[in-house]
Amino acid sequence: MKLNTKVNLLSTFLTIIILVGSFTGIYFLYKGLAFDTEIAQLQDRADELTMAISTLESVEAAPAILRAYLPPDGFIHAGSDGKTLIRLQASSTIGKIDLKIDTQETAQQFEWNELPTIALNVPVIWPTEEIITIQLIQSLPDIARNLTMLRWILIAMTLLAIIPVYLASVLLVRIIVDPVLRLTTTMQQNISQHSFEQISNVQTKDEI
Repeated sequence: MKLNTKVNLLSTFLTIIILVGSFTGIYFLYKGLAFDTEIAQLQDRADELTMAISTLESVEAAPAILRAYLPPDGFIHAGSDGKTLIRLQASSTIGKIDLKIDTQETAQQFEWNELPTIALNVPVIWPTEEIITIQLIQSLPDIARNLTMLRWILIAMTLLAIIPVYLASVLLVRIIVDPVLRLTTTMQQNISQHSFEQISNVQTKDEI
């Protein structure tokens, strides 16, 4: 394999590796920021819900308060010691959400029905003066669509970058390798013809 071909392939390969690494970092950075934003918004909703429940005087008014803070595409579960007191689900959610959330974790991320989902466990004082746990669970179809779109955009950008990267590599190789090729060709001619021909048009100020 010729030197210029080796340099072309190597430089193109290394550049593509750098692009893939950079785009992968962008993807996971966006994913982390998106989840952090959604969890922060759900936490704000939980804080407001906690304040609203603290003002209740009877259990009968609790379902209305919980429904007012029901996450879109999710549900609210209120209970203690495995006992369900109230369970509300958003009408936009397809099918019944049946999740077993770890009550030891405050915030959780997981997949439900092939959708990214977040959950919060919030301890509150119920109107009966007992401490219960309210779980707010929200699926994130918008983030799933955005991540899929971002993934395809980054893949397309990587594929489209191959052509300009290769052309830039060819230009770089021509600048670097051509003087070496001219030097090699002239030396071979000098050896074969027993002559001392001088290399023409050498105007570089580097090692060549």
